Amino acid sequence: MDPVLAAHAAMRARVEAPPFAASLGAFVDECAALHGPKTVWRFIDAPVDLPFREISYDQLADLTRRIATGLARAGVKKGERVGVMLPNIPAFPLTWLAIARLGAIMIPVNTGYTVRELDYVLGDGGAAHLVVHQDCLGTVQDLLAQKPVLDRASIHVVGAPAAGMRDWAALAATQPAPLPDGPALDDLVNLQYTSGTTGFPKGCMLSHRYWLTLGRNAAWRGGDDIRVVLAAQPFYYMDPQWLLLMAMHLGGRLVVAPRPSSSRFMDWVRAEGVEYCIFPQILLKQPERPEDRQTKLKRVSVFGLRGEVHAALEKRYGCVARESFGMTEIGSGLTTPPEAVE
Repeated sequence: MDPVLAAHAAMRARVEAPPFAASLGAFVDECAALHGPKTVWRFIDAPVDLPFREISYDQLADLTRRIATGLARAGVKKGERVGVMLPNIPAFPLTWLAIARLGAIMIPVNTGYTVRELDYVLGDGGAAHLVVHQDCLGTVQDLLAQKPVLDRASIHVVGAPAAGMRDWAALAATQPAPLPDGPALDDLVNLQYTSGTTGFPKGCMLSHRYWLTLGRNAAWRGGDDIRVVLAAQPFYYMDPQWLLLMAMHLGGRLVVAPRPSSSRFMDWVRAEGVEYCIFPQILLKQPERPEDRQTKLKRVSVFGLRGEVHAALEKRYGCVARESFGMTEIGSGLTTPPEAVE
């Protein structure tokens, strides 16, 4: 067999052999048992006093148990939908994985939504609860003034709560307790709204199996030698969610930027020792610099690059770039393996 095909077949067998964890919550616990005190994420360009800015795998397991317990005591039940309207702060992935532990379902909400858009997504998704940042409270309050889509006591605020709402910080301080029977592998964990070409966004039904499959595929696509992964997209999109799971599969850490920035991107890559990222094509329009190759980048994912542009990227930045194709509905669909020769 051709050596490249043989290497790919061996990697595929190794990726497909291990059984999945029983759920995302079980996966978090498995990673904590394997990697314990290692850093699981680091939020950069953030205030030094930002809660949970940098935590370990052990802390991630503990905090998501605490938040899940707090949510359960606040009335969140298995199968219920919880809107999450947060910027790129640690409360987002903590809340997501806590919701997953409960067997509830997260509806990620764009922090820039108007009242009309928020009303649509919460209503179409059947949200019974909401976790929201204080900076987004104006939109929520305006919606509640028009129609009582949510009970105020079912709204948890990261920051300063409005009257009748709950403080999210109390969830993280809850003493963890045994939870009801957890979710099954094929239970839903996300209603991920994605915009198509017709009408309002549609909610994609994503299960625990979906996320565990996507995280494992991404880890294989990146390579076993990757330990530092960059997420520079909003967490309410799907990319940072699978990038976190990818980093966890690899026993590495996720570096999270507050927002996309073409001017800061390579500074983040260099300062944080990033080894894998989704590469923004817009960077190729910037003038070349002597420090372009002075990074630890090993592999990057790109989407729809012409052959000559692809080659120029690899030469300029000294890394391996590989094409992929995916959709929110299916996760990872196609990818060019790292060992392929262009």
